[in-house]
Amino acid sequence: MHAVLGFDVTTLRPTVDVAAATARIDAIGLSRAMADLAERAWLLLAIGRVDEAAGSAARALMVARATGDRRESARMRLLRAAIAVGGGQLVAALRDCDSVVDEARASGWDAVLAEALHERGVARFAAQRWREAADDLAESLALLRAAQSTAGDLAAAGEVDEAGDAARAEAIDAAEVSLLVALDRADRAEGATGRARPTHPLFGGR
Repeated sequence: MHAVLGFDVTTLRPTVDVAAATARIDAIGLSRAMADLAERAWLLLAIGRVDEAAGSAARALMVARATGDRRESARMRLLRAAIAVGGGQLVAALRDCDSVVDEARASGWDAVLAEALHERGVARFAAQRWREAADDLAESLALLRAAQSTAGDLAAAGEVDEAGDAARAEAIDAAEVSLLVALDRADRAEGATGRARPTHPLFGGR
């Protein structure tokens, strides 16, 4: 699996080991499984191959829709939105994010809602809508922390999910640092002074 090396505060995306990511893309090859197509799309996006990422994401969405799984279709639309942000297509990205936020709220899909709010926050950040981005990222982080608390209760009862725990921890890290950066940008844009600049282990002092 690719290694996350750090965090890009200009895009609110993790940076990855390009060689490891490329090797993983090659290993996935021409697999048509939705999970493989989605992973391939994320990796291609992370190393800047946006057009290829868009193609892989489109195929992943087609597979998800063919299964009839609305939740997975929503997640693949978020993947499409993330790639649209990477390609500078912010209107399209926000349209997808808004749609998934509404669907996830109506369906009670908290995990999908957390993802959707995070992606919308990143898209709004790219559009320099700092305060709106921070609001989305804060709500996403609250949902992720609630899920982590529930998982902790289950673990205490003997139901351990190590892979899920690792994924939640990674998502919380990304949400925390994204929120710190968005709040900093919002404060500076609004002329707030006297507040310490944020730091986080993923990127340190700035």
